[in-house]
Amino acid sequence: MPKGNVSAQHKQTSTRGRWQGWSWRKRGLVMLGGVVLVVLSIAAMFMLARRGEQLFILSSEGAPEPIPEQAREWDKPTDPRELEAYNFAHSLELPDSLPEPVPFDFSRYTSSRRHTTATAYFKHLCETEAGDYVFKTVDKVEGLYQMRPRSVATQEEFRDLYRMEDPYGYVEGEAEDVAFMFVRKHRYRYFEQPVPGAFVHMKQIHRKYYDTSLFVFPDLNDVSAVFWGHNGETRSLKKRYESQIISRYGYTWRGIQRDRDREFGIAGGELIVLDLQTDEILGVRRGFAWTGTSGRKTNWEFTPVCPRYEIRDRSKDFDFSYWFIRKVLRPVDPVEWPDVTF
Repeated sequence: MPKGNVSAQHKQTSTRGRWQGWSWRKRGLVMLGGVVLVVLSIAAMFMLARRGEQLFILSSEGAPEPIPEQAREWDKPTDPRELEAYNFAHSLELPDSLPEPVPFDFSRYTSSRRHTTATAYFKHLCETEAGDYVFKTVDKVEGLYQMRPRSVATQEEFRDLYRMEDPYGYVEGEAEDVAFMFVRKHRYRYFEQPVPGAFVHMKQIHRKYYDTSLFVFPDLNDVSAVFWGHNGETRSLKKRYESQIISRYGYTWRGIQRDRDREFGIAGGELIVLDLQTDEILGVRRGFAWTGTSGRKTNWEFTPVCPRYEIRDRSKDFDFSYWFIRKVLRPVDPVEWPDVTF
């Protein structure tokens, strides 16, 4: 056997011999010292890890936040008729009893992160302004006029902090199939829109599911499109044209602005119900939506809002406008909330 191996074996045997020659007390002290050394090493590693985490947090909090997008106005309609409806909505003067905007003290949050300020600002607007305000109710209303139909929002608009005028009041179903939501049993008997009314430009592939009257274009003297006859089946909804608006009551909507609101990812909107003959304001729902403030964080499609939809614990739902309007314009044969199984 090589000499090196003999030397190693002799050394190992010598070490074992010294260990066996120690007293049990001495052995215990050595083992205890080893355990203590291991524990101290683990503790040191843990403290270093915690220190690194704290440094990371401090570094993150101290880092400059992303620069907000350049403030700009929301998109305004370019179609002359839509622009006229837009201007009318923004010309309406609301009753004095509606809460006035309460200034928010931004100076209290000068050293806070933007998310903290946005949270406080959204809560402030919800507590001081948002709500359903009914000034007068009307019973046995057969139908109503939608003065400003909504356009379907694109993904680009949802993710743009400024383009949408009223992210709060927008619901996709009300931009596509709104007549189905208003005309049905226990709701209204007809629903009126400016010409040409919905469905005219629907793709040919979908037309087989609907009544042919929905796709007819108006004549030159037609002013409004009236939807009626919906009994729960898709094909039952029909459309006709009128040379004058037949509804006594209607509703419109508009975006509202507050100091630095979009900068903090907040957008407000109002839904206004009025008497079309007297221009009397019958009710107003004022609300706010809150989303991210830059880049991929912004998404108006799914966002906290106030007031929230009071049914099914959702922020908004398919009949978000009807939910408020039926409080002001009572249908002929209404069903009280929360019974929505009709």
